[in-house]
Amino acid sequence: MSSFLLHIVISTADGPEKCDRALAALLPDLGAGDVRLTLLHGGSASPDTLRRWAGTPVELRHFPGETVWHLRRRLPELVSDCEWLLLLEDHNQPLPGWLPALREVLARTPAGTTAVLGATSNLTSTEPWSWANFLTVQCFHWAPQLSIPVRPLPFNAAFRRRLLPSGPWTLGYFETQVMRTLMRQATGDAGFPVDHIQHRPFPGVLRYHHANGRATGAYLRQHAATPARHLGIHLLHVLLQRPWQAFQKIRHHPLAGSLPRGTRARMYALSIAHAAGAVHGFLRGEGRALELLE
Repeated sequence: MSSFLLHIVISTADGPEKCDRALAALLPDLGAGDVRLTLLHGGSASPDTLRRWAGTPVELRHFPGETVWHLRRRLPELVSDCEWLLLLEDHNQPLPGWLPALREVLARTPAGTTAVLGATSNLTSTEPWSWANFLTVQCFHWAPQLSIPVRPLPFNAAFRRRLLPSGPWTLGYFETQVMRTLMRQATGDAGFPVDHIQHRPFPGVLRYHHANGRATGAYLRQHAATPARHLGIHLLHVLLQRPWQAFQKIRHHPLAGSLPRGTRARMYALSIAHAAGAVHGFLRGEGRALELLE
């Protein structure tokens, strides 16, 4: 049997200071011994930051210059002897009571469940383009509702550690292959939401989604069994299926009336940017796209 319940991993391409608020929110609930917390960071840490977290259960692991995608490929070598692995991104802020609620959710999760995905709120990044950025990816996990069957997301998500393939992983292998396995019998639970803090003004938000698409297209070509076919399926999903499903989800959400005017049009502009990036990445590789992603 695994020696402890849960290993929380936060990844950031920046310095650990970016995650100070998230670490501080989690630290008071780490005392039970059944949870470990590791921050993987690509940027350097200041002496003040190292002193701040020295002697706490927070473990800082530095991999100079690595992006979030690079850091995620290290999961097999860094995470072991736990039952669940939970991933957070550096702009996820756990809300009060998040970790105790997560413990309760995992304790009642059936043995056959491969992953448990949590909900996300948008309490802070409320500018018009930031709302569109949030909903383009997060509308199916938008608190207080969570779509069932749950949609795949690699953050605020707990995965069965035993299902992770052994390493080493190449870039994009987690996002295009491992996630498929982990989502096989996945479920969702709105009981442990995070605030997704990601301010994305125009026009930089278009570049961000283009970069996300470029990384996806590059690694579909590398990892998909039939690359061109999978690219076509992805483009149909991004440009047709997902927008229609997202707009239906938003229409029936209890907070829909609070959205800025023009949110759906902005969301579709981001879908177009992602699709263009996917074609670009499929033809030319990821380039520097990973450096732009959080």
